[in-house]
Amino acid sequence: MVVAATIAQQAGMFTKAGVTRQNKLLKALGLPIDYSGPVRAQDILTAIQLDKKVANKQVRWVMPQRIGQVIVTPMPGDVVQNVISSFFAERRPNAEHTGLKWSQS
Repeated sequence: MVVAATIAQQAGMFTKAGVTRQNKLLKALGLPIDYSGPVRAQDILTAIQLDKKVANKQVRWVMPQRIGQVIVTPMPGDVVQNVISSFFAERRPNAEHTGLKWSQS
């Protein structure tokens, strides 16, 4: 959800305030909002192509438009790659990520 919200924000579909609010809600519910493990961004990007939401070699993403409202749509590959690469490259245990501090502008 954190990565999807950031992809949507970077694509102009979801507000920065929405990303921050979502992450605060997830954290308040005890859900993770960051990652610190061995998985590499390239592994995720490769695995995405095998997802059941791929149609005609295009990934259909579930993207938030606002809290509680989503749309299923393809997303620009460069935005997806940049956000996923940033998210998995800059993980620190117990990091406070409630906004887009780690994403590329």
